Amino acid sequence: MTEENKKLLSLDVAYFIMIMLMTLCFLDAKNVFDLLFLAVTTFYYIRVKIYRWKKYH
Repeated sequence: MTEENKKLLSLDVAYFIMIMLMTLCFLDAKNVFDLLFLAVTTFYYIRVKIYRWKKYH
Protein backbone atom coordinates (compact mmCIF):
# COMPACT_ATOMS: atom_id res chain seq x y z
CA MET A 1 0.00 0.00 0.00
CA THR A 2 1.10 3.51 -0.65
CA GLU A 3 1.58 6.07 2.10
CA GLU A 4 -1.60 7.89 1.03
CA ASN A 5 -3.68 4.71 1.32
CA LYS A 6 -2.24 4.00 4.76
CA LYS A 7 -3.32 7.45 5.94
CA LEU A 8 -6.76 7.03 4.39
CA LEU A 9 -7.37 3.62 5.97
CA SER A 10 -5.74 4.17 9.34
CA LEU A 11 -7.02 2.76 12.60
CA ASP A 12 -8.18 6.18 13.74
CA VAL A 13 -10.31 6.75 10.64
CA ALA A 14 -11.86 3.28 10.86
CA TYR A 15 -12.63 3.80 14.55
CA PHE A 16 -14.19 7.22 13.91
CA ILE A 17 -16.44 5.81 11.18
CA MET A 18 -17.45 2.93 13.43
CA ILE A 19 -18.25 5.33 16.29
CA MET A 20 -20.50 7.37 14.01
CA LEU A 21 -22.33 4.30 12.68
CA MET A 22 -22.81 2.73 16.10
CA THR A 23 -24.10 6.02 17.51
CA LEU A 24 -26.65 6.22 14.71
CA CYS A 25 -27.67 2.60 15.31
CA PHE A 26 -28.13 3.25 19.00
CA LEU A 27 -30.16 6.41 18.45
CA ASP A 28 -32.38 4.62 15.94
CA ALA A 29 -32.98 1.31 17.74
CA LYS A 30 -32.26 2.20 21.41
CA ASN A 31 -30.52 -1.15 21.80
CA VAL A 32 -28.22 -1.54 24.80
CA PHE A 33 -26.07 -4.08 22.94
CA ASP A 34 -24.98 -1.32 20.56
CA LEU A 35 -23.56 0.59 23.52
CA LEU A 36 -21.94 -2.56 24.86
CA PHE A 37 -20.29 -3.26 21.51
CA LEU A 38 -19.13 0.36 21.35
CA ALA A 39 -17.61 0.10 24.84
CA VAL A 40 -15.76 -3.13 24.03
CA THR A 41 -14.49 -1.72 20.74
CA THR A 42 -13.30 1.44 22.49
CA PHE A 43 -11.49 -0.66 25.09
CA TYR A 44 -9.59 -2.60 22.42
CA TYR A 45 -8.92 0.56 20.39
CA ILE A 46 -7.23 2.09 23.43
CA ARG A 47 -5.24 -1.11 24.03
CA VAL A 48 -3.96 -1.09 20.44
CA LYS A 49 -3.01 2.59 20.67
CA ILE A 50 -1.09 1.98 23.92
CA TYR A 51 0.66 -1.08 22.43
CA ARG A 52 1.73 0.88 19.36
CA TRP A 53 2.93 3.79 21.51
CA LYS A 54 5.02 1.47 23.72
CA LYS A 55 6.43 -0.31 20.67
CA TYR A 56 7.89 2.85 19.15
CA HIS A 57 8.86 4.80 22.28
